[in-house]
Amino acid sequence: MKNKMNYAYVLLIVIGLVVFNILTTNNKTTNTVNLKKYSFYIDDVESESVPTKGSGYIFNKYECTNNAVVSWDNNTWSANVSNIVLKDVSCKLYFIKESEVIDADKIYTITLNYQNDNQDKVNIYEKYKNGWYSDEESTHEISQVIKPTKDNYTFNGFYTGVNGAGTKVIDNNGNILVNNDYFSENTQLYANYDVNVYKVALNGGSVDDDVNIYLKYGIDWYSDQNATNKINEVAPLSDKDNFRFGGYYTRNYGQGTQIIATSGRINEVDSNNNPINKAINSNTTLLANWYPNIYEIEFDNMDAHYEKRIWDSKKRPKAMYLVYGVGYFHSHGSYTSDNPARNTVNQPIPVPHMKDNEYTFKGYYSDTYCHGTKIVDQNGNIDPNLSRFFDEDSIIYACWE
Repeated sequence: MKNKMNYAYVLLIVIGLVVFNILTTNNKTTNTVNLKKYSFYIDDVESESVPTKGSGYIFNKYECTNNAVVSWDNNTWSANVSNIVLKDVSCKLYFIKESEVIDADKIYTITLNYQNDNQDKVNIYEKYKNGWYSDEESTHEISQVIKPTKDNYTFNGFYTGVNGAGTKVIDNNGNILVNNDYFSENTQLYANYDVNVYKVALNGGSVDDDVNIYLKYGIDWYSDQNATNKINEVAPLSDKDNFRFGGYYTRNYGQGTQIIATSGRINEVDSNNNPINKAINSNTTLLANWYPNIYEIEFDNMDAHYEKRIWDSKKRPKAMYLVYGVGYFHSHGSYTSDNPARNTVNQPIPVPHMKDNEYTFKGYYSDTYCHGTKIVDQNGNIDPNLSRFFDEDSIIYACWE
């Protein structure tokens, strides 16, 4: 009886070991191509089967549920799955063309085209899946590049296409934005720039006259710093205190380039026919030019007040002209506002005299009979301190003794 029971125990143990071995084998190693819970993808497109061996495709990667692990055997052209803990396992197997496999650490030259006036270019290097470098030997690793410059423009980054087209690879601070496996061939990147907008302050000579306009370099003028409201003129300033508005210039006293005309219209070109929208390349203040008023100062030689009209008509000046705040001139057109050095201001004038010398000329006065202020002395010299004496057309009178 005991022997029969021992045989029964032994038989049960043997049967249990066989069953355990079968279950373990089925769960740990299985040929995946024969399972219905596996799907296949060729160039990321689902397929009913794996590609044929020798067709140019190779196994690339897998995705499995429940942490199962797939290994591919190129000799048998089959996959095995392991680490199966649960029965509910499914896997996706991906295949790609062998020609598309990129060798790790392969170095690609990335040319940075500055797109500036000098057509500068520099190279950086992508060591595939390794890093970015400033040298082809891959000894100096970098994460940013030196920002390029272009006159009157602000750098906005490097792109795969010109004029900001394509993908932004490097930002406006020079930081490299993409991973070191982004490029798989030598590539050229193109700098993109934003046109600078300059603030142009119009200084009219007083706080009430000051306004700001804005120039988008080489393009147009605007009333706002965001360059949305285009303008081609400003309000001209009103005449004041014996002066009349003469436009806005880059320098004081009407010197430099006139940007805005007397009418308030913004000029299109300068005196050399260069575009005005390129005449300014920084935040700038333009200065109002004020032309002094010109008054005619007529000479009254007082001949009507004497019985004998014995004047020497050849020596009798008829008038001179006061450029307010500047001085006196013999003729209306002798004052040159754009070149003061050419002006012959306060030059002596010819004086009248009598043929019989009965009276002696003593000068010209602001009032009759030698009254008022002496403007011109007996020798014809003009008092230079009286350049603001008149503020309208006037008459000065000869003094005789």
